[in-house]
Amino acid sequence: MSVAEAPIGVFDSGIGGLTVARELIWRLPRESLLYVADTAHVPYGERSPEEIRAFASAITRWLVAQGCKLVVMACNTSTALALELVQAEVAVPVVGTITGGAQAAVEAAGAGTIGVLATAATVASGAYPRAIAALAPAARVLQVACPDFVPLVEAGRIGTTDSYNAVCERVNQLPVLELDALVLGCTHYPFLSPVIRMATEERTYLVDPALITARSVAALLKARGLRAAGPARHRLVATGSTASVARVNATKFRGRLPAPEQIAPLT
Repeated sequence: MSVAEAPIGVFDSGIGGLTVARELIWRLPRESLLYVADTAHVPYGERSPEEIRAFASAITRWLVAQGCKLVVMACNTSTALALELVQAEVAVPVVGTITGGAQAAVEAAGAGTIGVLATAATVASGAYPRAIAALAPAARVLQVACPDFVPLVEAGRIGTTDSYNAVCERVNQLPVLELDALVLGCTHYPFLSPVIRMATEERTYLVDPALITARSVAALLKARGLRAAGPARHRLVATGSTASVARVNATKFRGRLPAPEQIAPLT
């Protein structure tokens, strides 16, 4: 197999990164994906920085050992805490989500007010305020940690009263009427987009970093002459339960992806 025909590695703590995978498949239909859901360790947002870095490093090294030509860290928490470390460890490009998310937020809001919903670890890292400030120093950034969102998404409890109450509790901590953009700062959160839109009464623009991340990957592959000719051959693996991955494959991908395989936790 030529390098160009090698798969793109994508990983997240669970099913959240499938929102990025979906955009990659739409934008790059001839590219093969190898997706890792680290369901043995989900959620990352309440774990220590050391644990998150260890998980991200182990998964990336495994993806490279599987022959991936590029790795997408489809997890804002891993990107915030481990991107530079992992980039220094492997010889293939590693793309994160936060720079693109910040860019999309600034494109939408300029130097206005930007809200960020993210995991506790991402909020504590300050990664989004730094990335946004680098692009728009005058922008006002307001963050809210949402520790209950990922467990709700992983459990498939998206359209429930629990999810609506949890989203309202977090969104109400922001001055919604003052927001020019609201960043979904975790790849799980786009699954809650309909609920978040209801909670904000559609008064602000929602930024999904998955879109610009896929665009960045496409540009990088083109610049390096690594675009595949196809056909695409995808593979899904999970380090713990495969149930949530199988559910998203059935509901969001209409069963078009292969059944997820279970592998041992990567450490």
